[in-house]
Amino acid sequence: GDHGVRISESPGKGLGAFATRRFAARETVGDYTGEMISAARHEARYGGSRKGWSEEDDEWKASRESRGVTMTGEYVVRVTDDLFVDAEDPDVSSWCRYINHDPRPNLALKVLPKGIGGKPRIWFVALRPISVHDELCFDYGPDFWVEELDGVATAHNERVDTPLPPSPWYKQPSSSSDYELHAAGSAMGPTEDFESFTKMENALLESLHDWEKSS
Repeated sequence: GDHGVRISESPGKGLGAFATRRFAARETVGDYTGEMISAARHEARYGGSRKGWSEEDDEWKASRESRGVTMTGEYVVRVTDDLFVDAEDPDVSSWCRYINHDPRPNLALKVLPKGIGGKPRIWFVALRPISVHDELCFDYGPDFWVEELDGVATAHNERVDTPLPPSPWYKQPSSSSDYELHAAGSAMGPTEDFESFTKMENALLESLHDWEKSS
């Protein structure tokens, strides 16, 4: 059906999702669906050591290989500590898997471990009004939904009123001044680097406020 979205080429990003109608701020844009897997399956398939690999994983791997589906682990979102949604397989995933990264996003990700009917729900909401032809983007860096605190978690299953560590899509900098965001999956880096980055950001904000007062 028509979701108000078309999937087409996005310069420098491969495929992307573009609005074919207007979306109002806070409007639901789409649900992020895919394979629901446990922490054990996630660790076995994407942990690097194949710890706990089973016959089920053999079948999963053979199925993906036979259909030419990649196994990067870059489309996984954590719902709870023992539940992940993997949207890498297009046959079982929604169009939301094509949403690209942007440090100035127009979408926020919302995660509800128990939605309607007790089933988990992961979905994208418009942060601001979206126009026709706009590319739909989400910040894969330290980004979170701040409007609601009751029952709404982030992609890391942490409450939104606490500072978040970098997400799995957040690239570790080679130096403290070289913070770069990208959409490819990479391991989470030390929290200290994130804390020093936050301190640097706060210092910049304070100096800006001082400058505004004096001018």
